[in-house]
Amino acid sequence: MIGKTFFNYKILKELGEGGMGTVYLAEHITLGTKSALKVLFPHLAQNEAMSERFMREAKAQAALKHPYIIRVIDYLESDAYKALVMEYIEGKPLSRMLEEKKGSLSYDEILQIIEGPLQALNYAHSRGIVHRDVKPSNIIIDSDNKGYITDFGIAMILGMERKTLTGANLGTPHYMSPEQIRHPHKVDHRTDVYAMGVVLFEMVAGEVPFGGTTDFDIKEGHIYQRPPLEKIKNRIPEKMMGVLKKALEKNQEDRFSGCGEMLRALTEGEEPAAAAASPAVRENPKQKPSAKPKRSAVKAPQIKIYKKEIICDWSDMEMVLIPEGEFLMGSAEGDQNAEDDEKPQHIVYLDSYYIGKYPVTNKQYAEYLKERCINQRRIIYRADEGLGNYPVVEVNWHESVEFTKWLSKVTGKKYRLPSEAEWEKAARGGLRGMKYPNGDSISPSETNYDGSDTVRVRSYSPNGYGLYDMVGYIWQWCSDLYNKNYFKNCSSRSPQGPSSGSFRVLRGGSWGSLTYRICAGPRVDSNTTDGDDLIGFRCVRKD
Repeated sequence: MIGKTFFNYKILKELGEGGMGTVYLAEHITLGTKSALKVLFPHLAQNEAMSERFMREAKAQAALKHPYIIRVIDYLESDAYKALVMEYIEGKPLSRMLEEKKGSLSYDEILQIIEGPLQALNYAHSRGIVHRDVKPSNIIIDSDNKGYITDFGIAMILGMERKTLTGANLGTPHYMSPEQIRHPHKVDHRTDVYAMGVVLFEMVAGEVPFGGTTDFDIKEGHIYQRPPLEKIKNRIPEKMMGVLKKALEKNQEDRFSGCGEMLRALTEGEEPAAAAASPAVRENPKQKPSAKPKRSAVKAPQIKIYKKEIICDWSDMEMVLIPEGEFLMGSAEGDQNAEDDEKPQHIVYLDSYYIGKYPVTNKQYAEYLKERCINQRRIIYRADEGLGNYPVVEVNWHESVEFTKWLSKVTGKKYRLPSEAEWEKAARGGLRGMKYPNGDSISPSETNYDGSDTVRVRSYSPNGYGLYDMVGYIWQWCSDLYNKNYFKNCSSRSPQGPSSGSFRVLRGGSWGSLTYRICAGPRVDSNTTDGDDLIGFRCVRKD
């Protein structure tokens, strides 16, 4: 695009490229002023979910007026392109500065750079906006070593309901707080405090506190490992060491109350209150009592590598036969709570198949991990600590598929994820035209939707097919790609989903969903790499 004119802006040169688009330096052809033009990649501009995220960035950043937040000036859209016009700060990203320095910054440089971003985030938080992707590449440094925050592309506006789980685990693993990894729907402004703690550590040490060869390894570090502060204890004053310790606490309640408090502790000589030697994983004091055993408040132990042997004969993988025949798929036209992608209702015929009587459990998934010598500590730890009969969660679409492939191999039967149609027919329990699995209403006595976490499988009564935990329990992966218009033209016999798409489908609603979302109709689209504590799966097979 360099040399071309886009609306009133002539593209001069490329400034950088990110996961969503390219940033160019552009000049207004009439006024001669320079701006940064962030252009969404053309293939993403045609994707509804990404376009919505891009628009959200424009609105979130345009609403914030602070000297250390890069302003959004305008939003431009053509048939092929979408772009943000932003204030141009002559400088470089902090990430590039760290690369050029080939190591740490001086104490004075750190204080000079970090003041602006902390002020800016404190301002954004006061207006109910959480950034959720604070990292060096989103901090621009000018010629005076002042730092500016940009890129509110995955910002969360507190109090707004999310209709889908798309991007539930969005963020950059090296800078994500433990709660953003484990409970992304529950984050608040203190996730930005943690991210700024990671950025501060990197400015001092020249490297992030938790590295690894995979995203999983990095996330494990944030959740279970203590930051290696001993590496830098001789490089910085004790006051900054205390700030780092408090900002990087695993439990958000033990961190600074906000970025303003963190800044004061850095610049006014206030020693942060000594954080108690808290465990890396702790019980939530606000959690509602439930029938499940308390999780240990000690750090998860290192898991030994198990011998390659099948410990479970899978006799406990109970399957229920769903008879062949027609059912009514989708939500009624008159259902005002239903989304457009659930309509129109249409008749679908399916051959008979078997589906899991309940979702795959921690115990079942842990046996797979042990047999494959996969050291996924969180899940194995839950299975070994009395949570074996709880549904496995924090498993993404790819991991779910790999489990079904392995199960097929060890049993000699062909398992897979259910199609949307197979899942919905099973969820309806043989009822026709009813909104909920047992009729036209539902209550907390019938499912876990009013809960605060998962509970044991089979804690509630089964539906008409004898299936447990189909709705209001956890969102469950389906094999289908997602298309919002799929129901308008899908096959009436054994549909297997659209032929193309960027996301996969989740069904069922969870313990964190609103009542109208825990019926058989709602569909959500999600990245195949998403996996949080609201998401699990069950298997199907055909004999």
